[in-house]
Amino acid sequence: MTLEAKIRILYITPAGERGGAEVVLLTILRHLDRSRFEPAVICLQDGPLVEQLEQQAKVHVEVVPAERFRDLRHAGRVIRQLRHVTRSCAVDLVHCNGTGAHLYGSPAARLCGVPSIYHLHDVVERSWDRQGLVHLLALLAPATATIAVSHYVARCFHESWRSRRAVHVIHNAVDPGGVSSLIGSEGVRGEYGWPARAPLVVWCGRLQRWKGTHIFLKAAARVRQQMPTARFLVVGDALFGLDADYSGELHAMAKTLNLDACLGFAGHQPDARRFVAATDVFVHSSIRPDPFGLVILEAMALGKPVIASGEGGPLEIVEPNVTGLLVPPNDPDMLAEAMITLLQDEALRDRMGKAGLERAERSFSVSRMMQAFETLYQNVTQ
Repeated sequence: MTLEAKIRILYITPAGERGGAEVVLLTILRHLDRSRFEPAVICLQDGPLVEQLEQQAKVHVEVVPAERFRDLRHAGRVIRQLRHVTRSCAVDLVHCNGTGAHLYGSPAARLCGVPSIYHLHDVVERSWDRQGLVHLLALLAPATATIAVSHYVARCFHESWRSRRAVHVIHNAVDPGGVSSLIGSEGVRGEYGWPARAPLVVWCGRLQRWKGTHIFLKAAARVRQQMPTARFLVVGDALFGLDADYSGELHAMAKTLNLDACLGFAGHQPDARRFVAATDVFVHSSIRPDPFGLVILEAMALGKPVIASGEGGPLEIVEPNVTGLLVPPNDPDMLAEAMITLLQDEALRDRMGKAGLERAERSFSVSRMMQAFETLYQNVTQ
């Protein structure tokens, strides 16, 4: 009796820092069936993610530095390097984790005659600016299979450039083993000198304008007028060199709104979920439709009631008035009203938190996500 050979998968990811797409990649690699699949990773930028992949996912990682795709000579060199790795390692499948990875990984896989997967984490929009042209190039690049993280992302992919390509929707999942340690509410509040039982609202994510942290600050100022004991935390920082000046603007806004005594900026955290575990209410306030909203799911998995902007991927995560509240984007008044509603009703918070945990475990489990990926891997390599 002969053992079936493992499927060798080369994962290509564009960033060297850990954002939502990189958290998803870590989750996939941590739970991949190593008896059937043999993974390796190429990062197109160096950074702390490399060490995290090696230590947390126990996978071999190489760095192939890549700049913006508009430099065609440089892009060609990167593609040739990826082709060399794909051939020398006898790769059976290339999994491109995002649009930037797909632009390089797709032609490399095609040159080697192996299938590739385009894992789409962002919203594709039809435009003639740089981002729109990048998405058009990604659409033109071949893929054996295309995965979207939400039905909203899949719909935008089809509608933006009228693509007829089949898209598989595989929702992201929460890794229950991903939280290294959770500090109780007294610990987190104590770090900022706040009372142990002060009502706490947490916003968590990448500091980028479209994610609407400024809307959260404006809403916090309104809440403070009615609930002087309330406290607020912003957890996160700028990543990938995007909107680098936004953090300074937020600090200045906090001073203007007289939030210094009740608002904390925690900055980037290697395990931000310890702050989420301490909160009474978790807030997502994107002013543009979010492709998915992994932080919302993480909060639900910690049994927290959530408030989210009612567009895009969050509509597929939050069950309105059951696991949380949905509010119009870019509306600090409605966001403040929702925050007050939950902060003033402990029974409602508990009920929504329990319902959110049940929904996260039932509909967004790692086992469900991995079954979908591993089935797809098998199908495209047969």
